[in-house]
Amino acid sequence: MNHLCLHGFAQSPALWNAFDAPWLPGHGLAPVCEGDDFESAVKAFVKNRHPRANGDPVLIGYSMGARVALSIALQGLLPIRHLVLYSVHPGLEEHERPMRRAQEEEWQSWITQGLDVFAQKFGALPVLNQNPPHPDADLWRRSQTQQGLSWALRTLGLAAMPNYWDRLNELTMPVTLVVGEYDIAYRTHAERMLPLLRCGELRVVQGVGHLCV
Repeated sequence: MNHLCLHGFAQSPALWNAFDAPWLPGHGLAPVCEGDDFESAVKAFVKNRHPRANGDPVLIGYSMGARVALSIALQGLLPIRHLVLYSVHPGLEEHERPMRRAQEEEWQSWITQGLDVFAQKFGALPVLNQNPPHPDADLWRRSQTQQGLSWALRTLGLAAMPNYWDRLNELTMPVTLVVGEYDIAYRTHAERMLPLLRCGELRVVQGVGHLCV
């Protein structure tokens, strides 16, 4: 069975080193994509990096990668056998966007101060400190660029993502939601998503937080 896996923000494909895992746009050696809005960038990403595997893939994403995977599925950009979403947020309500945008603007300011500063401050966020360090945690330091990360955050960040809550029932493939036991906010999102899916299941990974891969 083919697996296409998408990593999270400021991470690398090494998160999924057992599977086909391309760089997300703006990360590592991957260029930014055409278009400056979330769905256009996702569409360009699929067009430019279409998996060469045979058959319909199992599409797996974590965090930002899960948001991209959800968009791929809802835009019908790939024939997906099974959608697996780790620590996913289906989109903000309009009243929530200003606060998230302000948060992401602060992260942008860290990026402009250099990748070492960004690594220190971003890595100290509470949501990323709910479980022991992951072996991939600092691979990105050696492979990212300030320009690329800034573009990815601006274009693929949660503040830029459409609100997909009302479209979850359009997903016809099986959907597995995976969330860490300690990631209370994302457990709440997953529990709210579950009854909106036609064919969904929820798996809680014990003893970990947001990074539940």
